[in-house]
Amino acid sequence: MAEFKDVLAAQARKPSAKGAARKLRAAGRLPAVVYGKGVEPLHISIETKEFVESRKHFGKTHLYHVDVEGGNKVPVLIQDIQVDRLRRDVQHVDFWAVDLKKPVTLRINLEMTGRPAGVVKGGKFRQLRRTVDLVGNPGTIPNKLVIDITDLDAGESIRLENLDLPEGVKPAAEDNHAVCMVAAPKRGQLEQQAKKAAAGK
Repeated sequence: MAEFKDVLAAQARKPSAKGAARKLRAAGRLPAVVYGKGVEPLHISIETKEFVESRKHFGKTHLYHVDVEGGNKVPVLIQDIQVDRLRRDVQHVDFWAVDLKKPVTLRINLEMTGRPAGVVKGGKFRQLRRTVDLVGNPGTIPNKLVIDITDLDAGESIRLENLDLPEGVKPAAEDNHAVCMVAAPKRGQLEQQAKKAAAGK
């Protein structure tokens, strides 16, 4: 079984032209930079394969640590990933150095699972939000939220206050907006369902 690491071994590098970056990538290393508020930008390189596999396993909102050879271990979040448009391989990564005691705001994906009870009755499911902004200390915000919509009945909705969030994590939005709902079936649909039910008796 593969071993995934969220501590990325890094080597310091000098800010360089595209030629040097190409040589790094050809050698299996990925150019990257670490920056943040009150932090001097740190230019590094990391193993490309290790980063790609770790990113796929842990996700973008995961708290990583960049362990710089001969330096410090820096807690970071992934700020940006540059990908080649044609080959689709990673070209460069921007890491955001964070303070573990200060909250951050991150956008995560919402994934719905199950078939709503209201849809079974003829209603129409509507996913109103595919992402949500969450606030919490680095390392506490999940990579995504999986929402079970099986019990969602016609005319009902799931709002921000209904989300099952880790302790210390809360929605960034001040309003309690809905992320999904089941619209009640129209009158004609209800009549058709009643006829089918009667015919089945």
